[in-house]
Amino acid sequence: MKPEFGYAGRCVALALGSLAIAGALSLTDVMKGIELKLGDSIAHLTAPVGDFSDVVVVDVDEQSMARLEPQIGPWPYDRDVYALVNRYLLQADVAAIAYDILFSEARRGDDEFAATLTRQVVLPVASLPFGSAGHNSNYKNQLAAAAWAHGDDWPAKAWDDLTLPLDKFITQARVGVISLEPDADGILRRVPLLHKIHGEVLPALATSVLKVIGVPVEVDAKARKVRIAGTALPEDAEHLVSLRYPRDFLNLRIVPFYQVALAASGSKQYASLAQSLRGKTIYIGSSSAVLGDFIQTPIGRAAGLYVVATLPTMLKNSMIFQPRGWALDGLLTALFLALALVVAQPRLQRSTALQILTLPGLVLLTAASVVAFNLGGLRVALLLPLTVGLLAHLGALIWRQIHLFRKSQLLLVEKLAAEEANRLKGQFLSHMTHELRTPLTAILGFNNINWKSDALGRSERIKNGEVIDRNGRHLLTLINGILDQAKLAAGQVRIVTHPESVRDLVNDVLATAQPLLQGKPVSLQASFAMGMPDVFEIDAFRVRQILLNLVGNAIKFTGQGTVAVKANWIDASLRIEVADTGPGLSSTALSRLFVAFQQADDSVGATHGGTGLGLTISRDLASLMQGKISVSSELGAGTSFILSFPAKTASITTAMSEPQADSLQSTTPAAEVGRLPKSLRGTVLVAEDANDLRALAVVYLKRLGLTVLEAVNGQEAVVMAMRDNPSAILMDLEMPILHGLDAVKTLRSLGFSRPILAMTAHTGEPHRTQALAAGCNDIISKPVSYAALRATLDGALSARANSSPD
Repeated sequence: MKPEFGYAGRCVALALGSLAIAGALSLTDVMKGIELKLGDSIAHLTAPVGDFSDVVVVDVDEQSMARLEPQIGPWPYDRDVYALVNRYLLQADVAAIAYDILFSEARRGDDEFAATLTRQVVLPVASLPFGSAGHNSNYKNQLAAAAWAHGDDWPAKAWDDLTLPLDKFITQARVGVISLEPDADGILRRVPLLHKIHGEVLPALATSVLKVIGVPVEVDAKARKVRIAGTALPEDAEHLVSLRYPRDFLNLRIVPFYQVALAASGSKQYASLAQSLRGKTIYIGSSSAVLGDFIQTPIGRAAGLYVVATLPTMLKNSMIFQPRGWALDGLLTALFLALALVVAQPRLQRSTALQILTLPGLVLLTAASVVAFNLGGLRVALLLPLTVGLLAHLGALIWRQIHLFRKSQLLLVEKLAAEEANRLKGQFLSHMTHELRTPLTAILGFNNINWKSDALGRSERIKNGEVIDRNGRHLLTLINGILDQAKLAAGQVRIVTHPESVRDLVNDVLATAQPLLQGKPVSLQASFAMGMPDVFEIDAFRVRQILLNLVGNAIKFTGQGTVAVKANWIDASLRIEVADTGPGLSSTALSRLFVAFQQADDSVGATHGGTGLGLTISRDLASLMQGKISVSSELGAGTSFILSFPAKTASITTAMSEPQADSLQSTTPAAEVGRLPKSLRGTVLVAEDANDLRALAVVYLKRLGLTVLEAVNGQEAVVMAMRDNPSAILMDLEMPILHGLDAVKTLRSLGFSRPILAMTAHTGEPHRTQALAAGCNDIISKPVSYAALRATLDGALSARANSSPD
């Protein structure tokens, strides 16, 4: 009995849980919206066919306005125009005339128009979006004259205000309310048959038209309902009937207003029009995008005039849905729940195929059930039964698999964590190797030139020394970043505050960063809030370190424009913003900014360099100062970093000297330049995006007696190689625009057969194998020494000369 008891208890828990969750979800706006959309789609698939052959729409469209303006002037037309049309249509023996044009204000020709009105004409009553312009003292008498019933207890749509036609029109014609309110999602699915205001019950325009054309319309005072053709149309709790739109909805005959107006004026061109209108119900209004109103229906957007013209036919033919009821919804829900619980039996759960097929089976069963009920004119819940069934089924599967799932999930998390750690470690080591070897190559190479070249003059040695110094400082920055990150991780960094002038500090940062511009059309600016104190108790060294990183990054990624530093002191906190006009960052890039050893995207390292540690270190330093760094960015609109931390004002006016950090120091050794060996012959193309390394290679190659061509990216290298056919190519593997390996593959595919030597800081066997597979003849590791370059080129050029002489 124990297994059965366990299954029974599980069924109770699954039933209660799935019903509670599905019930709560069904009350949300999202689920209600989905329910409506799916219901509309199925209703459209099962829609009946309507017959609108007795309906004609006379449309005051843009074409009519343009054609009639020379004769009768612009819209809105004087009432004598409608008098002419009215008289013509009535003489044509139409069944009824219904207007979708308000006649609430006096205009020229009112008396002439009133003289043409009969009980065959229905004029609109409307609730204006901005209220009426005021009512006369006879307003309630007019309402009473137009009303079909009296009393506030009628099940009708209530309005605070309705605008009536002029009194002289109401006494001659019928009226009907044309105002329709869509559901919350803006789609018109339900309409009222009656409307009420100030205790008076007025018909909808569609109801009034039906009465005019002879359809039995009875206001049942006892039952408080409207019967059309002997049938009391079912209404929901809000006294609305749900429309069942036919397939050929809006398949109406449309006649431009100008044709009717010209025919009424005696135009022979449209003499046959009257005969075609005989016995039809005529709807006059405008579908103009400027003047007409538009309604969103389940089958598309339509002019309000067209919707008004189709409603009487839909009501006459009972093209409506029975309102949803909890009894039918509950029956379907119970059925789906029972099916899901049956499949949850332990014996049946052993069948994987059955468990898999249950999900699509429930969906198909739901669709089939809803389609069947829709064909019978019944609205039923779609998502509630399906959600209950799916939740119960999924809950049973989870219940059975929960223990195994936890174990497998734990193993998976551990495996992914280990793989991610290995990936990040490998990526960092590979990237760091490249970053360290690049400045080392320049340092060692130019130092070797100064050391061994006796013929160099003082200016050339100074120029080479500047390259060595610049790359040495870059190398120092890389090493210090790694050391800072290690110290921060070990908790060995301490914040030491001293009185410091923030103005001097910011100006010093900008002065230090000025050389980074390197001729860029970028300006550095600093601004300080009005009334801001000058001296604060801060750790000037660490603040300077953070600002240098933020400003350096801003300069690096800003091609033109401005890098601005703005300082302010708000609520005892120092706030320093670094804003640029660069390309901005995507949301994905923003999520990676402060992750150690990662950059905004994979192209940043190859294009701009760096280790991905600067912002991580800056964030951690800000945290040590009880502050934070926030960032905001927009693609194409620049990026803004804000450093904020608590800071007390100091009582002295001079800032203390900045403490020295425990970091490595750079040196620039002096060297003598020796005599270089015997020269080689030929032309070598150097493809290297790092200016210093390319310059060093050029010096080496020229000293070897070679003619040198230079390319700064892979794409340029391909073009120059195919044009100039050099004896050999030195190809850096990490370049922008076109990667070095891709450039090699392109050259080989184009038929370039001369030696290509890969230059890279990646020395592992996989990188060598990858380079050779791409088509390289050999690989030269950075830093590239003069001896290694000569030996490799000597062998490559000699082999080329022996195999196929130029």
